[in-house]
Amino acid sequence: MIPRIRHLILDFDETLTLADTISLLTSAAYRLRPTTLPPLPPWSYFTESWLGDYNRHIQSYPHPRCTVDEECRFLASLAPVERASIQRIEKAGVFKDLSITDLACAAETVTVRLGFWQACRPVLDAGGLVSVLSVNWSRAWIRSALGAAVAREARDGKRERERFEAEVSLVSNDLCSDGTTTTGEFTRNPELGEDHGIWTAEDKATTMNLYLAEGGVEDGLVVYVGDSSTDLMCLLQADVGVVIGDKLDGACERFAIELVDGLVDVCRVKGGQKFYKVQDLETLGKWIRGD
Repeated sequence: MIPRIRHLILDFDETLTLADTISLLTSAAYRLRPTTLPPLPPWSYFTESWLGDYNRHIQSYPHPRCTVDEECRFLASLAPVERASIQRIEKAGVFKDLSITDLACAAETVTVRLGFWQACRPVLDAGGLVSVLSVNWSRAWIRSALGAAVAREARDGKRERERFEAEVSLVSNDLCSDGTTTTGEFTRNPELGEDHGIWTAEDKATTMNLYLAEGGVEDGLVVYVGDSSTDLMCLLQADVGVVIGDKLDGACERFAIELVDGLVDVCRVKGGQKFYKVQDLETLGKWIRGD
């Protein structure tokens, strides 16, 4: 019998989806862009600019990265790189004057891993909370992608999609809008600092802690599920950290974090001495259900 899960928190891109969806979101933005607006530079301009900033930051970073704490400080230090990228995109107006409804419809083609709703529903049935915590840029995009997946996966798709939309919290950046049309700017979160959004691993961990403090459910485990270095600090702070895929293998080896294949004999290990690794959400769902 597994301990009660009081809060299941899941990353979105490449944790719940098979691939990163930012490129799909930006492709939709280019495709849906009104013809009355000036043409944009190719998206490669923005990705290459970010990569240049990132590489320069790494080369100039003065501190060693030999421990988990040192790695966490490095991940937090990436905020200026992410801010510069966001500001470039805003200045160019990549996401200006887009229909939120059209963007949401485009998200329904996102490939979500099988087993998402089967992992969430038993937590909700038992009175726990489920949240998706992401550095993605659009909550409407996330909600539509996951809602469509729930509708396809569930026996009573319409009813279960409505339940997902009502009961699963989405915590991410968002596109500013008047309710129907985007302005071209991204939301900021004052709790993370001036001119700051959910951009880095530290931002995700801070947001997670703020959200947990307001959750109202006290007993049981906090389970975090992620796939990459942006999830590292959340994985460390959870009672149970579950890694999807192989991208954190090197970091776990480097920082002497035990990485256990599968979800066998899971125990509360807050502080990150141990993560549990799976390749799919169906394995996660079986563990949650006690199958």
